[in-house]
Amino acid sequence: MIYWLFPKWVKRRKKQERKIDSIKSINKFSKRWYKKIGIWVVSFLLILAFTGMFLRPPLLIPIANASVRKIPYTLLDSPNPWFDKLRRILYDEHNGRFLIGTNQGIFYSDNQFVSNLKTFANEPPVSVMGINVFEKVNEGTYLVGSFNGLFLWNPGQNFILDYLNPDKEVELKTKGSPLGENMTAGYIKLGDDEIIFDYNRGAEIRKGDHSFPVMPIEIIKTSPMSLWNLALEFHTTRYYKFIVGDFYILLIPLFALTMLLVLVTGIFLWLKIPKKQSKLK
Repeated sequence: MIYWLFPKWVKRRKKQERKIDSIKSINKFSKRWYKKIGIWVVSFLLILAFTGMFLRPPLLIPIANASVRKIPYTLLDSPNPWFDKLRRILYDEHNGRFLIGTNQGIFYSDNQFVSNLKTFANEPPVSVMGINVFEKVNEGTYLVGSFNGLFLWNPGQNFILDYLNPDKEVELKTKGSPLGENMTAGYIKLGDDEIIFDYNRGAEIRKGDHSFPVMPIEIIKTSPMSLWNLALEFHTTRYYKFIVGDFYILLIPLFALTMLLVLVTGIFLWLKIPKKQSKLK
């Protein structure tokens, strides 16, 4: 920014016959250190910008189901193959087996974990972020919820039903968006009341005569948004949704592409500086 702005500023101040010594000094200092450390910083930022593009849709979608080897010395480089994968576990008394919900699907063991876990012939769509709801409804039927939606599932009968949209056909796709229309974050049943917690819409009553209590105004007034949450809203670009609507999801890849453009052109500039200086000599 200094290399781009300061020369123009110097020209403007020269025309106005104002002092430029301090500006020239800063510009010279910037050029010198731009040459010495600039290329190393650019290398780091190129990796940061390029990988950051894939942290959210739409670029997250094509890599969501891809796998790579564990990177040595990272947190996930654990000898335990189940590390950071387990989400829920249930016991099926009727069939005498354990059901294990993970961020890679649902598995079962029918012999007390003596042999490798097995997979079902079919299972409801589960977001790569893992299961948030795994409840037994009745004998052999389960309620499975994730950011892909909430589903009734009976593995013995090969039965899957969209719990919130019963008339909608369930697409058993393995690839696609990790986010569904209903992003189920939680579920609770209190007597006849069923409360579903949606990541976007909040708490919703699906069945029952009671309504979910309104947040008291006193709590709202005395519980301002934390700085961490505000930073997260900017970081994920959700803050800009009120301006651009659902297109906010494209801002991160656009920001990253812009950053890559700035960095790549900066590399060419870094390569040109020595040539210019040699000509001046």
